[in-house]
Amino acid sequence: MSLRTIRFLSLVGLAALALGSPVASAAAAPGGGTGAPGAASGPSAGKDLFTGATQFTNGGPSCLSCHSIAGIGSLGGGALGPDLTGAYVKYGGDKGMAAVLASLPFPTMQPIFKGRSLTPAEQADLLAFLNQASHAQRPGGAIWKLVLLGLAAAGLGLALAFVIWRRRRLVVRSRIAPTYTPTDKED
Repeated sequence: MSLRTIRFLSLVGLAALALGSPVASAAAAPGGGTGAPGAASGPSAGKDLFTGATQFTNGGPSCLSCHSIAGIGSLGGGALGPDLTGAYVKYGGDKGMAAVLASLPFPTMQPIFKGRSLTPAEQADLLAFLNQASHAQRPGGAIWKLVLLGLAAAGLGLALAFVIWRRRRLVVRSRIAPTYTPTDKED
């Protein structure tokens, strides 16, 4: 095998790992997956499943794709599904939330998780995380961080456009200037 091929395969493997490929994640995880003996469990494992840092065993999407929750950072979370900060209390604690996680009875979630049900270990980890998150407070300045980030990105884009277009104007002017001769025509 050539050095070029080895480099290419290494880059493909790193890209798969960075993108969260189920194959790469299972290979990198101790024991081969979420529900394996020796794997971490509890609220931290549930947070990893919620955010997508750990792939679900059966290949379902991370909860963060559609939902938001307190305790995952100020800018994180999807908007398709509801905020799950109060879900643990809303569904009646351990018993109610465990039933929801076991069946996922919501019409939007059913086609997404068809054939990709959560394992009992994943359900337990998510339950522990949702319990912990129900006591967390959402940071008050989260929206301002988002606004400031947007303004900074817009300012950077305008500054970049100004620099690029300024050079373009000078190039166009230098092309036109030698050929331009003013005339004193009066109508």
